[in-house]
Amino acid sequence: LPWLAVLRGLDADFWLRNDGRASRTFDPVSLVFLGAAVPAWLAAVRVRVEARPLFVWLGAALLGVGAALCQQLATGIVVQPFHWALVGIFLIGLAVAAGACLAIPEGRGWTVVLAGLFILAGFRGVGYARLHAGSHLRWGETREALEWLSANARPGEIVATLSPNTNLLLPIYTRVKTLAACNSPSASDLSTAENAARLAFGARLLGVGARRFESYALPADPPQRDDTAYGPGEEYKVELGAEKVFFPYVFFSEFPRHHLPAAFREAFSRADRSFPVDYLWIGPFEKGLLEGRVPRRLGQPLFRNAWIAIYRCQAASGMQ
Repeated sequence: LPWLAVLRGLDADFWLRNDGRASRTFDPVSLVFLGAAVPAWLAAVRVRVEARPLFVWLGAALLGVGAALCQQLATGIVVQPFHWALVGIFLIGLAVAAGACLAIPEGRGWTVVLAGLFILAGFRGVGYARLHAGSHLRWGETREALEWLSANARPGEIVATLSPNTNLLLPIYTRVKTLAACNSPSASDLSTAENAARLAFGARLLGVGARRFESYALPADPPQRDDTAYGPGEEYKVELGAEKVFFPYVFFSEFPRHHLPAAFREAFSRADRSFPVDYLWIGPFEKGLLEGRVPRRLGQPLFRNAWIAIYRCQAASGMQ
């Protein structure tokens, strides 16, 4: 984030797309990591010489995490404290594992610690898979469509899809580009207004108006939440048939808050620009948006399976 800030400047939209918000509130979570730096440095004095650099580094890193969670006191802007806390938790775990290795008799330390880590990783893997499984159902049909695009689309051709998950998959599994982007500054340099205009054009290609798009894909009245309660909440989950997505999460911020949908809606409703598009992808997200009624003007799809249809599109002169 600091590197991006130096390269691209500190305009308001940069912070908006990083889920930045104005605040000078002290984050009490920082005390956990500032306090954890002390035993790490004390351990550096007592452990074997060859282990001291690790504990010195861990103490400094934990101190840095605590400072990052307090940086809003100086800058006035809070940026994703949840991510900093995740880094700090990892560092604390590493310090505990290193201490356990030194406490266990030589020769068996890493074996015991690694066994424990594998057990924890197993639970974490199952939990993470369960969290995202709803977004990746019917992978067989999705893979067929991606393979068709990879074989038939020329490199650099543009695919319009409104599905957040599809937009993340297309650049990885094919050589095409997407109309819209994951609009975090670490992934895209499009402004919020530019990305909203692109999504609005994609919706117009489907014959979908702004109100229908908003009511279907964006929270109508996002609840006010505690500023310290970071993480995707159930109120932002949209269940679309077999596809569950965090729509705002993917397209313009890491963790949406009440002001982000409003900013996006304003840009979306005013957009009237056109963009070059070569293919139109209609999957479960788009079918739900269309309520199962695909416009006849799209013609016959170039590719179709039980889940996805791909149409040829000439945005400047209509559909084929």
